[in-house]
Order: sequence, then C-alpha cells, then structure tokens
Amino acid sequence: MLHRFLMITLFSVMIPIIGFTQSYTELANSCDLLMEQEKYLEACDICLLAKNLAWETHLGDTIRINAAIFAGNAYFFAGKYQETEEMYVEALTLCKQITKDAAWIFDITYGLVHVTDVTKNLDLQLEMTTSAIALSKQLYGSPNEYEVELYQTLSSYYANLGDYNTSDKYLEQAFDTYEALGFGKDAGYANLMVFYAGNLFSVGKYSACVEACIAAIEIYKNTPGYASALCSTFAMEANCYFSNGEAEQSMNVALEGVGYLDSLETSEEIMSNAMMFALLVINVDLQQGTTIADETGLLEALKTGIAFFDTLPYSDPNNLINANIGIGNYYIQKQEWDSVRLYYSNALNNTLKYFGRGDIIYMYCQTVLASSSEHLQDFDAAEKIYLDIIDYSVDFLKSNFLFVSEVEKEYLLGQFTSTHNNFLYFLKEHQQTYPQLKTVAAETDLFLRGLLLKNITSLRNNFLQYGSVDDIQTFNTWLAVRQQAASVSAQNPSLATQLESQAEQMEKNFRIH
Repeated sequence: MLHRFLMITLFSVMIPIIGFTQSYTELANSCDLLMEQEKYLEACDICLLAKNLAWETHLGDTIRINAAIFAGNAYFFAGKYQETEEMYVEALTLCKQITKDAAWIFDITYGLVHVTDVTKNLDLQLEMTTSAIALSKQLYGSPNEYEVELYQTLSSYYANLGDYNTSDKYLEQAFDTYEALGFGKDAGYANLMVFYAGNLFSVGKYSACVEACIAAIEIYKNTPGYASALCSTFAMEANCYFSNGEAEQSMNVALEGVGYLDSLETSEEIMSNAMMFALLVINVDLQQGTTIADETGLLEALKTGIAFFDTLPYSDPNNLINANIGIGNYYIQKQEWDSVRLYYSNALNNTLKYFGRGDIIYMYCQTVLASSSEHLQDFDAAEKIYLDIIDYSVDFLKSNFLFVSEVEKEYLLGQFTSTHNNFLYFLKEHQQTYPQLKTVAAETDLFLRGLLLKNITSLRNNFLQYGSVDDIQTFNTWLAVRQQAASVSAQNPSLATQLESQAEQMEKNFRIH
C-alpha cells in the first residue's frame, strides 16, 4: 500500500530563486536545515515565519502554497497535528482557487486524510476521503492502489460511529479493489482481514473473528517484517476466545503467539513479546498467569520491553501500557501493593501522555490505583482518586454514551459499575472520615440509574418519535425529585428517604410503549 505524506521542500517546485527577498531565503534555508537536523519544534517557528512572509509579500502563488505545506510538515513531525491540519487546509484552499492542479490538490487532500485521522476531525476526514477517491480515479484510473486505502479509511470512519453495516460495505469495496489490482493474499490482504476481524469483534461475532485472524496470521508468518502485526493479530484471536468464555483456548493461542515470536531474531520483537506476555496476565485467570510468569521469565520480559520501548521502531504505546498493566496484575496476585501502585501509575501516565483522559483505560487504571491505596492504608489518596474518577466517569459517559455501539455501551457500563461499586464499598468503610462522599455517592447512583433504566430510552423515543410531552414531563419531574433527594442526603437523611419513596412511586407510573 502507498503511504505518503506531503514531503515538499520550500524549493522543490523548481522555481527560480530570483524574486525572493533576502529574508525569505534565509528563513527557507533555516527551515530546511532544522528539518534535516530533526529539530522540529524550532523548525515550526521558522517555517511559520517563512509562510507568513511568503503570503504577505506576494512572492508567487506556487511559493505561497509550498510554504504552507512545508509549515504543515514541520508541525506534523513536531507532533502538533491540529496546526498541521490548519496549514494543509490553507494550502488546499489556495490551490483550489488559483492553480486548480488536480495532482497537487490530490496530494494535499490525501495528506489531510491522514492528518484528520489523528486530529479526529471526522467531518473533514469524510469530506477529504470522498474527494481523494474521486481525484484518484480521475488521475490514475480505477482500480488504483489509493482506492484500497481510502475505502478502508471510510470503513474505519463508519466503524468509529458504530455503523458496522456501512463500514463492512466500504471494506468489501477495498477487498474488491485489491483483488482487481491483481494482488494475491499478501500482507496488504492480511491487513484488510485484520480490520474486518476488528469489526466482527466489535459486534460480538467471535467465531468469525477467529477465522479472520487465523487467515491473517498464516499470511503474516510467511511475510518478513510483519512481526508486530502478527503479534497484535495473535492477541486479537486470544481476546476473541476469552470474550467468548473460552479462557483455556485464549491461553493456548497466547502461548502459541509467544512461542512463534520467540523464534524471531529481529530487535523490534522485544516489545512484541512483552505485549503477548502481558496478554497472558491481563486476560487469563491471574493465578494461571502468575504461574506462567514464574516459569517463563514473564516479569523480566515485560520489564525489558518497557526499558527498550523508546528505542524500538514504530513502537505502539498500547504495548507499553499493556506491559505495565501486565506487571501490575502480576503483583495484584502476589498482593505486593506498592508494586501494583507503581506499575499502574506508569500505565496511567502513559495513557495520559498518548491518549489523554478520553480513554476507558484511564478509568480502569484509576480504579485499581484507588484500591491499591486502600490496601496500603493510604485512605486520603484513595478518597482523592475516587473523587477524580467518579467526576471524570460521569462527564465521560454524558459526552460519549449515546454515540457508541451497543457492545461499547456494555463495556463502558461494566467498567463504570465496577468503579462505582468499589467507591460505595470505600464509603461504607470510611463514611465517618469522609462524610462529604455520601452526597457524591447519591448523585452518582442517580446518574447510574438514569443510564440503566429502560424507561429512559422508551420515554425519549416517545418524545422524539410521537411527541409524547406527558411522558417527558413525567420523567423530568421524577429526575428533579431524585436530584433533590441526592442533594439533601448527607444533611437530612429522613427527607432524602421520603423523596426517594416519592420517586419510586412515580417510577411505577412511567409508561413503557
């Protein structure tokens, strides 16, 4: 597959330097030098100055477009993807207005497809991907290699929205295009199979997911340089078995993956092995996992993987996070809580570094950290963590719950319920020390009930589809009573009990259609 970005230098368009101002020439040379030296953050500032100067002094349309692209490249390599997107959009707008060069427009559009995948600007990604497909057909005919990747991007777009039917439709087009180009069942075909397996996993079709994984694994085994892909595919197959309640088979697949990866001698397999070992501890019974750890040197493999992570090419931060969680889970079974807290803190910090708080792993790591703090008798730390994670979890679910698939909803609810139950147990044990937590617990319980009550979906659907105003008013009144009960629960328990009884009586009157 083709994976190219906009690697245009300021002088690459073969335009005479005559007409450049002296200051622009100096800035341009500085940009090139800093990029060669991989000093990307410094290059960003200089490239932006060069771009602004090119636009302000009207040095020529072609130069102005190139200057914007080059500034975008500098931002990209500096990891400032939002700024990259803005620069490319500027260049694309100018290119469409002035040059109308289809090849150049395609290059910039194609670059934006990749950048928006990082910035998660889904609306722009959809627009750019659709446009890039049409331009690729215009420039290169159909079928062409770009189509395969772009159809897969569309498939990913709809999968992220939870629309797996549309996702599968575009993935089928990617398969058809790949076959029409005359490619056999090579690594590119295996990549498509793994993506398809991911869709199957997301909708709970575990048997079909296993079949797709096995097909991809056989291809990867015969293709040099795909050890990381092989590793992650073994992991997906093992996860399929585990999610289907087949823990023993999950263990067998994981061990098969470890054995095969051990036979490879390339340096980048250190972390791949670590991720597979982590899988044994994360997804399979902890007692079995620690037994295997003690017998096979799991702990040292994981720690080695972590130590070498930054030196590995194309390192996946998920592997680093999983390795720390794997070690943490090992120490949970050993009940060595200082070590649990150390490695789960590492996992949490790397989650924040690479993915931010908008990741369910954040919720999971914080829950384990609160529990380990309790075991260490550090109750003040546990209280602070619980307050943070409950507040975060409620905000996260409010923002995301309606926009994820049913499988993801079940997963989110499961994790949040587990966190909430741990919190309630902590409150029960320490309510005299931390009385303010009772109000938080009542409000959180209210929110959780709201997510779980079947009535809510029915009421909302009635209102949206049939205009049943009475239903929605009933729900709003009930919610107000529940909120009042939560707000007074700590100061006036008897009033809170009366209000809860009133709300429970109202629940009996909800109409379910």
